[in-house]
Amino acid sequence: MGEIQFIVDRLNEPPFSMGLSLVAFDEKSPFELLEIVNTIMGHLSAEHKIDLRDETPEGTATRMIGFFGVLNYKQVPASSSLNWKGLARA
Repeated sequence: MGEIQFIVDRLNEPPFSMGLSLVAFDEKSPFELLEIVNTIMGHLSAEHKIDLRDETPEGTATRMIGFFGVLNYKQVPASSSLNWKGLARA
């Protein structure tokens, strides 16, 4: 639970200042969590300031995965349980 609290604490600080509690964060739907990731990405790069409702789920997944590569984030193997397209459709 310490890692999630750390995330919530950072989201409550500037520049995000989301005013989240641990409970509120835990109750977020997959789409709402994806919106939070999108907000963070938009802060890092203006080209990611996109309303997810205006983008196809496949477009969202492709854009985000590509940006994670730019950030040198270790890619998740395709065989993992992470389903980007399913998350984007949530």
